[in-house]
Amino acid sequence: MNTLFDLSLTTDIPLQTVVSAFLLSFILGMVVAIVYRHTNRGFSYESSFAFTLVMIAVIVTAIMITIGSNIALSLGLIGSLSIIRFRTAIKNSIDMAFLFWAIAIGLAAGAQNYPVAFITTIFMGGIVYFLGKWGGFFNVNTDYILVVQAGSKGSQDEVTRLMDEKNLSWKLKSSFVNKDGSEYTYSIYSRRNVEIDTIISQMNKLKSVEGVTLLSPETNLYI
Repeated sequence: MNTLFDLSLTTDIPLQTVVSAFLLSFILGMVVAIVYRHTNRGFSYESSFAFTLVMIAVIVTAIMITIGSNIALSLGLIGSLSIIRFRTAIKNSIDMAFLFWAIAIGLAAGAQNYPVAFITTIFMGGIVYFLGKWGGFFNVNTDYILVVQAGSKGSQDEVTRLMDEKNLSWKLKSSFVNKDGSEYTYSIYSRRNVEIDTIISQMNKLKSVEGVTLLSPETNLYI
C-alpha cells in the first residue's frame, strides 16, 4: 500500500518543460493539419477536422503531463473515458489515421520524448506525401455515375457517341422515357488523363441534352 501511495505522488514539472511540450505539440499538430488539408481527396473534407487535429495533439499532451507517473489519476482517467459516449462517427478511414497521428504526437510530447514526436511527424509526413504522389492506394475518382436528361426528341446516340470519342468506358444502368422526355443513367470510367469536366461541358452543349448530373462514388450521405 505504501508503495502504491508513493507511486501516486505527483512530481513537479518545471514550467519551461510544460510550455515546451505544449509548443511542440501545437507546431507538430499544425503540420499534421496542413498535410491533411493538402492530401485529403474526399468530398467529406471539413476544415473543422483539421482544427480538431491540432486540438487533439495539445489536449493529449496536457493529459500526459497531468498524469505523469500518477497511478491514481491514470485509473481515474480510464474510468472517465469508459462512460463517455462519442457520438461523432468518422466515416473516412484516412481521417482516423490522421487522428491517431495527432494522438501519437500528443503522447510523445507529453512524455517529453521530443525525438519520437519529431521523427514520427517527419516519417509519417513522408509516407503520406509519397502515397499521395504515387496514388497507388488512393481512389483517383475515375468511376462516376452519369445521369443525362434529354428532351422529347432527344436520343442517347449523341451522348454515347461523345463518350466513345473521348475514350470513356460506359455502361447503361437504367433508362426512363415518357412523353415529356427521357432520362438515362450510365456508369462511366475515365482514364487519369481524361478531363471529365470538359466532357460534361461538351455534353451539356448537345441539342438533345437538357441536363447532366455527375455523381462520384465518394459522395457521402450523412443521416
